[in-house]
Amino acid sequence: SADAICREMGYTGHLRWGSDTDMITWKIQSQYDISLDDVTCNTGEWDSCSFQIDHDCDHSEDVFLQCGGLEFSLIDRYGNSAGAGIWGLLLSNSGTVCDDEFDDHSADAICREMG
Repeated sequence: SADAICREMGYTGHLRWGSDTDMITWKIQSQYDISLDDVTCNTGEWDSCSFQIDHDCDHSEDVFLQCGGLEFSLIDRYGNSAGAGIWGLLLSNSGTVCDDEFDDHSADAICREMG
């Protein structure tokens, strides 16, 4: 499940995960509803996963996740996030991406990774 969720967010996979029983509770957790339960995946891809929207959990079972790999984002000229259809500067792990060897295939692959 951890790999599938990280890949769905554009990362290559997970580095580690744990629940509140393994970590310190964050005060902010109670400000959020619990939206998924019983997340189980057959592979590292999100389309192989199933989950329940109704839950029988409390925030002591919240998942903490650290993803690894390349993270891509687009920003506008003011440093704000640029969504689909907006011309933006490509960032990878908070740094810019050089155009050496970059082509239409590179652009398509990265756009697909970003969703």
